[in-house]
Amino acid sequence: MKKILIAEHDADMIRYLNLVAARFGFNAFVAETAAAAEAALDQESFAFAIVSKSLYGRDFKKRLGRFADKLGGSNVVVVCGDDFEETARVSTAQGVRACLTTPFEVVFIPDLLDEAATPAQGGTEPEDAPGGASAPEEDDLP
Repeated sequence: MKKILIAEHDADMIRYLNLVAARFGFNAFVAETAAAAEAALDQESFAFAIVSKSLYGRDFKKRLGRFADKLGGSNVVVVCGDDFEETARVSTAQGVRACLTTPFEVVFIPDLLDEAATPAQGGTEPEDAPGGASAPEEDDLP
């Protein structure tokens, strides 16, 4: 089972992200502080990370760089609040996959996790592929 690091302190977001991670076959490790997230990065190997900007404050750029270096930028998603433009600029510079604002854009997290969980399908919109939604099911048959 793939591991996902959820660096978030908001209880509602943690519950939501845990449910979504489990739905796509990820075993979630939740770090509610910056120190816990850093320790987890040192001790574990993760396939994906969802990082809340609010945990890091002024150190965000440096800490995000560490996530991107350790996991690859395409395997990191940033969730931020009101300061979207600056956070998006920093995230893009680090090569991070997406920068989402809460609570409205977190609805895209299931799509991102689905794509990360099934990279062999090759597209970001598998339902638009010829053959419709039945094509991935045929590939999953033993």
